[in-house]
Amino acid sequence: MQHLEARLLDMARQAKRVTLDNMNAPQKPALSEAETADAESFLADMLSTFPLLGLTVFEKTVVAKSSSRHEFKIEAKGIIASGYETPDGFIVLQGSKQFVVKFPRFITTFQTLEKIFNHKA
Repeated sequence: MQHLEARLLDMARQAKRVTLDNMNAPQKPALSEAETADAESFLADMLSTFPLLGLTVFEKTVVAKSSSRHEFKIEAKGIIASGYETPDGFIVLQGSKQFVVKFPRFITTFQTLEKIFNHKA
């Protein structure tokens, strides 16, 4: 287990997709060559299933430095943003901003429904 934890944390740090709460850097335990091979095989199996679950924190992003990259921009309804598409999804560029707009009627309706459901429960 320590081997898998150490490898997964290392991979997450290298991928730089998330901020890790676990600041510890666990050391890989001393395993025999066969045990290491088994653990790495299991890790490979785990990593192959993660994308099916939508878990991509261990995958390194590939930033295309191509001049043909099409950048999208929007400035409307309190949103000022720009970004571009990649094979991994849409990248929102640093400096993009959104503004939170509250809808008082929606909030009041939601609170009323919540009271009704809590009262019936």
